[in-house]
Amino acid sequence: MNKFNKKNIITFFSANLPQRYVIAASTSDLFSNIHQVSKGCFESEVIAVTSGLPQQYYDHVNYTIQKDFRSDYMDVTDYINSNDIKTVSLQHEFGLFGGQAGSYIISLLRGFNVFVYRTLLTIFKEP
Repeated sequence: MNKFNKKNIITFFSANLPQRYVIAASTSDLFSNIHQVSKGCFESEVIAVTSGLPQQYYDHVNYTIQKDFRSDYMDVTDYINSNDIKTVSLQHEFGLFGGQAGSYIISLLRGFNVFVYRTLLTIFKEP
C-alpha cells in the first residue's frame, strides 16, 4: 500500500474525505496546508480509518485501516515503525476509532516509535 519511500515523512492518521466526519475535512485541510508550506522539506501521507465500506480516496491516502479490526491497528503500527516516517499527526474524534470508547487507539499509540502530535476534536466530560 505504500506509494513512496522518501525520508522525512509526516503521516496524518484520521478519517479523510470523502468520509462524512468533521475531522475528515479538518485532516484534509491540515494535510493540504502543511504540504503546501513545507516546500519539499518532507513528504506527507494520510492513513485513513474506515468503517469498512468501500471509499475512493485522494492519492495522498495510501493506507487504510478498518475501525473495528484490532489487527489493522497493529499492522499500521508496524508500517509506521518500519518506514521513514518521522512524525504522526493523530486527529482524534470520538466514534472514529474502534474498541470500547475508542480504546484501540491506546495500543496503537503505545506501539509507535515516532513522535506523535495529537489533536483532540472531542473529549469526554468524564473520561
